Amino acid sequence: MVSRLPENSGDERPRGGSEGSDDPALIARVRQLLERKLPFEVRLAEKQVSLAALREYSVGSLIVLKDVDPERIELSIDGTPIAEGTVVRVDNRLALRLDRVLTNREKLDALFVED
Repeated sequence: MVSRLPENSGDERPRGGSEGSDDPALIARVRQLLERKLPFEVRLAEKQVSLAALREYSVGSLIVLKDVDPERIELSIDGTPIAEGTVVRVDNRLALRLDRVLTNREKLDALFVED
Protein backbone atom coordinates (compact mmCIF):
# COMPACT_ATOMS: atom_id res chain seq x y z
CA MET A 1 0.00 0.00 0.00
CA VAL A 2 1.95 3.05 1.22
CA SER A 3 5.71 2.93 0.85
CA ARG A 4 7.96 3.75 3.76
CA LEU A 5 10.09 6.86 3.67
CA PRO A 6 13.80 6.46 4.37
CA GLU A 7 15.01 7.55 7.77
CA ASN A 8 16.22 11.16 8.00
CA SER A 9 19.96 11.50 7.90
CA GLY A 10 19.61 14.87 9.60
CA ASP A 11 22.22 16.29 7.22
CA GLU A 12 20.81 18.91 4.84
CA ARG A 13 24.14 20.48 3.94
CA PRO A 14 24.97 20.53 0.23
CA ARG A 15 27.32 17.82 -0.91
CA GLY A 16 29.96 18.66 -3.46
CA GLY A 17 30.04 21.67 -5.74
CA SER A 18 30.92 25.20 -4.77
CA GLU A 19 29.78 26.68 -1.49
CA GLY A 20 28.10 29.66 -3.15
CA SER A 21 27.70 31.49 -6.39
CA ASP A 22 27.43 35.13 -7.32
CA ASP A 23 26.21 34.32 -10.83
CA PRO A 24 23.03 36.44 -11.27
CA ALA A 25 21.67 34.13 -14.00
CA LEU A 26 22.04 31.11 -11.74
CA ILE A 27 20.44 32.92 -8.80
CA ALA A 28 17.51 33.98 -11.01
CA ARG A 29 17.06 30.41 -12.31
CA VAL A 30 17.10 28.96 -8.79
CA ARG A 31 14.50 31.53 -7.68
CA GLN A 32 12.37 30.65 -10.69
CA LEU A 33 12.60 26.93 -9.88
CA LEU A 34 11.69 27.52 -6.24
CA GLU A 35 8.49 29.34 -7.30
CA ARG A 36 7.38 26.57 -9.65
CA LYS A 37 4.19 24.84 -8.55
CA LEU A 38 4.29 21.04 -8.39
CA PRO A 39 1.18 18.88 -8.27
CA PHE A 40 1.15 16.53 -5.31
CA GLU A 41 -1.08 13.68 -4.32
CA VAL A 42 -2.23 12.39 -0.97
CA ARG A 43 -2.61 8.63 -1.20
CA LEU A 44 -5.09 6.97 1.10
CA ALA A 45 -5.07 3.45 -0.33
CA GLU A 46 -4.75 1.34 -3.45
CA LYS A 47 -7.18 -1.20 -4.80
CA GLN A 48 -7.27 -3.32 -7.91
CA VAL A 49 -10.61 -4.00 -9.55
CA SER A 50 -11.59 -5.90 -12.63
CA LEU A 51 -12.84 -4.08 -15.69
CA ALA A 52 -16.21 -5.78 -15.15
CA ALA A 53 -16.44 -4.36 -11.60
CA LEU A 54 -15.35 -0.93 -12.83
CA ARG A 55 -18.18 -0.96 -15.39
CA GLU A 56 -20.68 -1.48 -12.56
CA TYR A 57 -19.61 1.65 -10.64
CA SER A 58 -22.13 4.46 -10.64
CA VAL A 59 -23.04 7.47 -8.51
CA GLY A 60 -23.52 6.23 -4.96
CA SER A 61 -21.40 3.10 -5.36
CA LEU A 62 -19.28 2.25 -2.32
CA ILE A 63 -15.69 1.13 -2.73
CA VAL A 64 -14.46 -0.68 0.35
CA LEU A 65 -10.80 -0.04 1.11
CA LYS A 66 -8.77 -2.49 3.17
CA ASP A 67 -5.84 -1.75 5.43
CA VAL A 68 -6.27 2.04 5.51
CA ASP A 69 -4.23 3.56 8.32
CA PRO A 70 -5.40 7.18 8.90
CA GLU A 71 -2.24 7.70 10.95
CA ARG A 72 -0.01 6.98 7.97
CA ILE A 73 -1.04 8.77 4.81
CA GLU A 74 1.55 9.40 2.11
CA LEU A 75 2.21 12.72 0.37
CA SER A 76 3.85 12.26 -3.04
CA ILE A 77 5.05 14.34 -5.96
CA ASP A 78 5.05 12.54 -9.29
CA GLY A 79 4.63 9.22 -7.48
CA THR A 80 7.64 9.86 -5.23
CA PRO A 81 6.85 9.88 -1.49
CA ILE A 82 8.21 12.98 0.25
CA ALA A 83 6.21 12.96 3.51
CA GLU A 84 3.80 11.02 5.69
CA GLY A 85 1.06 12.37 7.89
CA THR A 86 -2.19 11.92 9.73
CA VAL A 87 -5.63 12.89 8.46
CA VAL A 88 -7.23 15.57 10.66
CA ARG A 89 -10.25 17.87 10.44
CA VAL A 90 -9.80 21.64 10.29
CA ASP A 91 -12.97 23.75 10.07
CA ASN A 92 -15.00 20.82 8.66
CA ARG A 93 -12.37 20.15 6.00
CA LEU A 94 -9.90 17.31 5.78
CA ALA A 95 -6.25 18.17 6.18
CA LEU A 96 -2.98 16.27 6.42
CA ARG A 97 -0.79 16.94 9.47
CA LEU A 98 2.76 16.06 8.44
CA ASP A 99 4.46 13.71 10.88
CA ARG A 100 7.52 12.76 8.81
CA VAL A 101 9.13 14.82 6.03
CA LEU A 102 12.22 14.10 4.00
CA THR A 103 15.08 16.56 4.33
CA ASN A 104 15.56 18.95 1.40
CA ARG A 105 18.51 16.87 0.16
CA GLU A 106 16.46 13.64 0.37
CA LYS A 107 13.56 15.30 -1.50
CA LEU A 108 15.85 16.42 -4.32
CA ASP A 109 17.56 13.03 -4.48
CA ALA A 110 14.19 11.23 -4.59
CA LEU A 111 12.61 13.54 -7.18
CA PHE A 112 15.57 13.85 -9.54
CA VAL A 113 16.99 10.35 -9.42
CA GLU A 114 18.40 9.23 -12.77
CA ASP A 115 17.41 5.77 -13.97
